[in-house]
Amino acid sequence: MDAPRATGTPAARRARAWLPTLAVAAGCVVALLVWRWAFYEQSHPVVDHVAYEVQAERLLDGDLFLPATDDAPEWAVRFTAPTEDGRVFKYLPGTAALGAASLWISDGFDLALVATLVGLVVATSGVAGRLGWSPGRRALAAGLVGASPVVLSNSSVLLSYLPALALCTGALWMVLAATGAPGAAPAAGAAEGRTNLSWVLAGGAGLVLGAALTVRQLDVVAWIVVLGVWCTVAPTGDRGPSERWWRTGAFVVGLLPGVAGVLALNHVLTGDVLELPFTVVSPDDGFGWGNRRVLAGDALESFDALEGLRATPRALFDLAMWTLAGPALAVGAALAVWRGRRSPVHLLLLALGASIPVAYLFHWANAHAVQAGFYMEVGPFYLLPCVVPLALLGVEGLAALPRRAVLTGVGVAVVVQAAFLAEHLSNRWEVEHATASFAGVVAADVHGAARTS
Repeated sequence: MDAPRATGTPAARRARAWLPTLAVAAGCVVALLVWRWAFYEQSHPVVDHVAYEVQAERLLDGDLFLPATDDAPEWAVRFTAPTEDGRVFKYLPGTAALGAASLWISDGFDLALVATLVGLVVATSGVAGRLGWSPGRRALAAGLVGASPVVLSNSSVLLSYLPALALCTGALWMVLAATGAPGAAPAAGAAEGRTNLSWVLAGGAGLVLGAALTVRQLDVVAWIVVLGVWCTVAPTGDRGPSERWWRTGAFVVGLLPGVAGVLALNHVLTGDVLELPFTVVSPDDGFGWGNRRVLAGDALESFDALEGLRATPRALFDLAMWTLAGPALAVGAALAVWRGRRSPVHLLLLALGASIPVAYLFHWANAHAVQAGFYMEVGPFYLLPCVVPLALLGVEGLAALPRRAVLTGVGVAVVVQAAFLAEHLSNRWEVEHATASFAGVVAADVHGAARTS
């Protein structure tokens, strides 16, 4: 019996292929609303969102600084430092710009939160599509990312982690399209047309990553390095070795506007193109080993390579437990890497995931979060970029196993996770659903005790 023929034009078939992903994206938005109501409506342990929200309001008023006389929340003021032009915020304005756009359109931050989550889900599905996956498997991988507790927890308020990851995942999608990864549909026309398209896509990925530098720096730079190397070494098919250098050149040129923008912002905000506002507000919270602290007035803590190494296994364990079906995905990812160890794309995903914990061996934030217990109520937000490679490799590896074994493994993983998360989120539930007066007191205590960045 003949197989059924695909119906409709190619454009219509491509559009239909996105329907499962769009349905999953809608489900993730609903999950976000429920998750926030359950755990983060009253307060959020990562208090940086207070500073981002005030910074967004200032941007909407056309000001990059917080006036010294402004009656801002205490935590917003603590994330600033005085300068001649006013109080400079600790963070570059990328995240705040997203919040300002949301305020301008909808008079709130919810639109920014929803758009970021949907963008991450769509970009993850796009990456899976470049790997040649079916629409259903693409939607599954995207849903595992978008509905992961660590993603929902850090999408509940305006923070930098999700916007940076959404932009980086979008850039990964473009890079895979530029390099003709397995599953990428060839462009219509001659080889020269395909080559030109690859340059455009590589340059576009550079533009996106450059914009992401105004949101976060360490995570984005780690992915820039990996994706830049990939552009240089990825196969070129019949287009010749020079294609690698043209493609890499386009990627680097695409980065330049973002880098120039960061330097210009540094000059305006700090007076020095090479000095980030981060180092002005928190001189002891930078890259490298030594004595570190989040904000002036905090106690100094010693950080070295050994501390970073000690914190990494616990952070990776937390990552698996805060990612939907994470323990099962970790097994699948290990299997995918082993089976596809000669596959360049598998190595790319592995490198992207590994680059984040490696980067945090040289920055104290992850070790500090592990030691202080900041991951207990929101998940390992510093390792959030690892969720996308984990889900993609995990689904790839599990697909090679018998279905019954996969269903059993996923069921066990979800039960174990549920017990783990119930213990960790019980305090959040109590805060959110206590009486209004008690909730306000506890929320204030949480804001006073939590110091994450």
